[in-house]
Amino acid sequence: SPSLVLSAGHCIENARVDKIRVGAYKQAGSSDNGGQRYSDHDIEGYVRHPLYSPSTLDNDVILFKLQTPVRDPYLLRNIVKLNIDDGSDRVELEDGDSLVAVGLGFFDDDFGRDRLPSTLQEVDLKYLSTWRCRGAGWPMLRSSMMCAVDPNPNDLTTEDSCQGDSGGPLLRNGIQVGIVSYGKGC
Repeated sequence: SPSLVLSAGHCIENARVDKIRVGAYKQAGSSDNGGQRYSDHDIEGYVRHPLYSPSTLDNDVILFKLQTPVRDPYLLRNIVKLNIDDGSDRVELEDGDSLVAVGLGFFDDDFGRDRLPSTLQEVDLKYLSTWRCRGAGWPMLRSSMMCAVDPNPNDLTTEDSCQGDSGGPLLRNGIQVGIVSYGKGC
């Protein structure tokens, strides 16, 4: 919505979040936004899921309420639709469905400043059901979580989200079906 921003609940652990940039294509602190429009908003408040667990990342969801809503028509047209239970945009995921994660996180596990992208990135992933994901080495997957993995695990490069991508959207055909939270490696 023009007044709400969905993210991962752990994004406020050990951090003070008082502003959100809507439409960011560059890392925070960048002097430009790659020629893209954006708007900065003070946060009026937030609600983290009441059953959020920092130790397991169960229910890793937070909603930020902006003090002033987004008004720029260009930015408003880019608000993603949510996969809500009673909506006409409801998406039922099946094993192998294509997903896209979007973020500004590190390129790999090296975490060096030179390993940050200069612009917003996306990665193609695929959905795995909870039982398949647990069988593939994720035994701690909780019922509030979903699993997205490299669609080509046998090629030479592993593709996934990484540190700094948390809170970003996980999309299926432009509809947000999840939130990037954690993973194994990058």
